[in-house]
Amino acid sequence: MIYRFMDDHADALSCWLGHGLSGLTCVHVDAHLDVQDEVWTPRLLADTLAHPDSDDVRGHRDLPWGGLHCGNYLYPALAGGVVSHLVWVVPAPMVAEQPFLPWVRDELLRWTDLRLDEFRGLKQTSRWRAEGELAGRRFTLCRADQLPPLEGPLALDIDVDYFLEEDRVWQTPAELKAQLCLPEPQVLTVATSVAGGYTPGALATLGPDTLATWGIAAADLPLRGERSVDRAARHLTRKQPTEGLAELAELPEDDVVRLYLEAMLQAEAKAGNLALKLFEQLAVSPLLNPREQAQLHFMVAGLLLGQDFGRGALKAMEAARRLSEPRADFAARYALALRNAGQFSAATRAFREALRMRPDHYSSLNTTLELARTYSQLGQSAMALATHRQLQATDPTGHFAALSVLEENK
Repeated sequence: MIYRFMDDHADALSCWLGHGLSGLTCVHVDAHLDVQDEVWTPRLLADTLAHPDSDDVRGHRDLPWGGLHCGNYLYPALAGGVVSHLVWVVPAPMVAEQPFLPWVRDELLRWTDLRLDEFRGLKQTSRWRAEGELAGRRFTLCRADQLPPLEGPLALDIDVDYFLEEDRVWQTPAELKAQLCLPEPQVLTVATSVAGGYTPGALATLGPDTLATWGIAAADLPLRGERSVDRAARHLTRKQPTEGLAELAELPEDDVVRLYLEAMLQAEAKAGNLALKLFEQLAVSPLLNPREQAQLHFMVAGLLLGQDFGRGALKAMEAARRLSEPRADFAARYALALRNAGQFSAATRAFREALRMRPDHYSSLNTTLELARTYSQLGQSAMALATHRQLQATDPTGHFAALSVLEENK
């Protein structure tokens, strides 16, 4: 059996590519989907599939913004055909006691910009299983005891944060194995995810325990030590800014990881102006590559738009677009910044640019609604009406169509 033990879950893609694997059925056992898709321009996708460990592709390992990272490595695996069927096994405590299929749709939209046909095509096939497509490949979301029939070469991909609920082990690796009832996988990848605060350092031993459960002697494998930035990140995910900021106190003030986490924690603490200054400082750091700098300018623009500072947001988005290949989310935020700065005609062009780059995706629904609003502000009532009607005819969620009807009838 091929196996890889790692802390950074993105190394799973390096393992699969390095062994020339393709057409895998990947059973992804994780509390997170790891298929974020916003950064994947055609060039970055091609570079990642060719050289997944290069510094240009990976960027700063502790700052997952502009390239391949632990939250998005499954997207290139799907897009490149390394994985042909992704089975996301979610922790049982995570499945809400509410109608299952709406929960699945909401959870997927937290991770990826679903195509509208993917949204429509999701079907519930058992009590705790839904199936459809994701990035053009077969997709299943289920609990461990609800696996569908599996075909082809098998990859078992486990993040030990699956076993944790608020730092409590709710299920052991042996219990998971008994529930899955899988044949021996061709490749096993196990991530501890201590970096970023997903797993407390004291529980990283779940990684070797998982390997041992599948018959791999792993007693001497090195474990990732927990750092103050990892503990700060864990406090951030739990919305505990005071505790998180205390963890950063001993780090150098110009450390880029400290700056990022401090900015995020200050934003969580509602100290928006301080967070903004920290993000602006980071955005020009020579320690980050242009793609990472672009992502920071994008974040700065979002904060400024939230404070209704249109011209500052416009400057930030102009910087982001200079540093990045074309991206639909950048074009949409640029359009919002143009509109807030009073440049309505330019805003309509930018909204249409975003729609051309990513048509028929969930994000296009909001972009279409914002375009209709901008036509209204320009006094182009016929264009606004036509755009509203287009949205109402294409929205499978009903949410944006309802907003559109309300605004059309004002």
